[in-house]
Amino acid sequence: NNNEEDRSRPMIVLIKTPEDYVKFLEEDDRLCVIKFYANWCKSCQKFGVKYRHLAFEEGDRIIAGSSSPVHTGEVRFAEVEYTA
Repeated sequence: NNNEEDRSRPMIVLIKTPEDYVKFLEEDDRLCVIKFYANWCKSCQKFGVKYRHLAFEEGDRIIAGSSSPVHTGEVRFAEVEYTA
């Protein structure tokens, strides 16, 4: 549905544990891109904007409040937050 795609956002999986990481990689055979970042890092924040744009263009898209994609992309995206 074109209207749903207009309201969609990129699906970026948040990886918090080693098990999440393995599960994400094993989910299917598509290319996986994983961003490792720190919230306080200015360069990470700037890159995050470009990363979300790339995820929107090339990855799965979902509607807020839903977990099933309205668009299936060629690539899957995830992120891992650095915590000290």
